[in-house]
Amino acid sequence: MSDKVKYTHIAFYRANWDVQPCQSFEEAKAFLEKIYDEDGKEGFAEETIHGYDFIAEITHKSNYVVDDRRKNYDDVSLEDTEDYNEWPYSDDADTVGHVEMVPVKPPVSPERLAEVIVDCMLKAIVSRIDRADTSSFIANELSKALDIREKE
Repeated sequence: MSDKVKYTHIAFYRANWDVQPCQSFEEAKAFLEKIYDEDGKEGFAEETIHGYDFIAEITHKSNYVVDDRRKNYDDVSLEDTEDYNEWPYSDDADTVGHVEMVPVKPPVSPERLAEVIVDCMLKAIVSRIDRADTSSFIANELSKALDIREKE
């Protein structure tokens, strides 16, 4: 999965265990409808009839957190020294860590973005911000209003 493509939904067709990541609800719905159009000619699958197909919105994604790195340990050439600190994990691993599930921010609609930009500009005007500081003020306010995180 490319980092540039942002999947927001998953369509699931139980009869064949088809899982399709999609960029919108409409795309997920179209995926299932295409299957139904093809399968419906011969009768629908039991799973479809009983409601086992679904479209799910992605709310969280995995995030690998590094707990330790090989570079934090001594080189093997120091093995015979008294203070040698050996990498205690597999030789195949350069890092060890754990996985956390982090919330995914939904895409911001153009209407909401325009509303927030106007709000931020009005705040800058009312606060009488210096012209030189206006762009950084607006960027900061946008960031807060849209809850944008630097780490993605």
